[in-house]
Amino acid sequence: MWPFGKKEKPEAIFEDPRYKEKPVLLLFEIFVLDVIGRLSPEKRQGIQELNVQKIFNTKSEHWKSALKEVLQLSTTIETAILKYWYTKLDENGGTDENIDPEAFSKEFADRYFEEGSQVDVWPEGELEKAKERIAEYKKKGL
Repeated sequence: MWPFGKKEKPEAIFEDPRYKEKPVLLLFEIFVLDVIGRLSPEKRQGIQELNVQKIFNTKSEHWKSALKEVLQLSTTIETAILKYWYTKLDENGGTDENIDPEAFSKEFADRYFEEGSQVDVWPEGELEKAKERIAEYKKKGL
């Protein structure tokens, strides 16, 4: 089970070739899942057990804040994630029925970390548009 399954120790996932050289990538993917509301209680417990704050020796009290600190994420990262998520929903007829949240989190992470990424760059007026669109989706309960 991805990651932190009942029988799997949290550290075991870091043996996966995708994460072995860059374990923070997995943590970022978990962050993305949390932002889109698809982080299961089991996975949330697993990330809390890792104690990200202690691993990275941050001043943050919460794993998400610690990750933001370590990766130097902007204050608009959640907006960027949700904008991309809702774009996927639009492409899927306005539903998440056929969208795998874990695959989405990997795709977003790959796009975010690729060289020259513009995922969290906001031309004039675009951030406001994204926030309005997100608010519309949230009103629909998505």
